[in-house]
Amino acid sequence: MRLARKLRVTRRAIRLSLGEQELKFDRASGELLNGAAPMTPFILPAELSRLQAS
Repeated sequence: MRLARKLRVTRRAIRLSLGEQELKFDRASGELLNGAAPMTPFILPAELSRLQAS
């Protein structure tokens, strides 16, 4: 398990840093933006609420 670091929260997205990668997630659904693979990462609803609040 690797932990991500929050970079920025905007009206539409949450940007996280995971190792050398920067990932951009939809703020409403927690789904990875521009992710097309069946095993695409996502943010759990409880964690999504916590990230948006901080």
